[in-house]
Amino acid sequence: MATAENWLIRPEILSLLKTNLLKSLHEEHLSYASGLGGTPTLLEAISAFLNSFFSPKITVCPEHIVTGAGCSAVLDTLIHDICDEGDGLLVAAPMWVLRNSVQLIPVYIHFEKKLCSTAAIIESYRTAAREASCNVRGILFCNPHNPYGHIYPAEAIDGLLQYSQEANIHFVSDEIYALSVFDGLGELSERCKGAFDSPATEFVSVLSRDLDALGVERSRVHVLYSISKDFGCSGIRLSSQ
Repeated sequence: MATAENWLIRPEILSLLKTNLLKSLHEEHLSYASGLGGTPTLLEAISAFLNSFFSPKITVCPEHIVTGAGCSAVLDTLIHDICDEGDGLLVAAPMWVLRNSVQLIPVYIHFEKKLCSTAAIIESYRTAAREASCNVRGILFCNPHNPYGHIYPAEAIDGLLQYSQEANIHFVSDEIYALSVFDGLGELSERCKGAFDSPATEFVSVLSRDLDALGVERSRVHVLYSISKDFGCSGIRLSSQ
C-alpha cells in the first residue's frame, strides 16, 4: 500500500483526474509556463497543499516554490547548484543511486529503538562526514526513509539541522512519502521489531521546524515533494522544491 507505486488508490485518483481535467483544462495550459518556477495557479495550489498538510512554521508562499518534471529532475538541478563534481552528500544507508558526478556518502544508523537515540543519529552523520574522502556539501535527508520507511523524531531533525549550520552544509529534505505514514499497527508492529521498527510514528516536516530558534539559516534548507508516492502518480512528472 505504501510501496514505490500505490496501485490501490488508482481508481479514485483516475476518477479525480478525469473530472478535473474536463472542468479545468484550458488552451493556455498547452503553452509554456509564464514563469521559470511554474504557472502561478500551480504554485498557489502547491503552497495551499503544503500549508494544509505540512504544518509549516512560516507560511509557504508561491514564490518559495520551484516546480520540475519529477522529484529526480528537481533534485538533480538542486544538487547541480549546491555541489561541484566530486563533492559528496551524506545519505542514510541503504539508498538508491542514479548518477555518479556527486558522491553519496553512506551514513549507517542503528534503527533498533534501544540504540536509536537522537544523539546516536547525529553522531552517525558526524562520523560519516569525518571519514569522507571528499568535500561534504550537504545532507540528503529522506523522511520517511526509502526503502526502510523509518520516520525520524523531531529532536533528530532539529539536531541535524543544527549540525548542518555548524558544518556549513546544505540540508535537503526529501519528503516524498510524507503522507504515507501509519500508526497503531498493533500485532504487526510487534512482529516487525528490530531494524525495521521506526523510531517515530508521526511524520514531522522540516517546514514545521523553527529555524530561527535553532539558529539555522533558511537559505541552506530545502524541501522536496512530489505527487509520485502519496498520490500514486509516478508517471505524471511533477515535483516541487
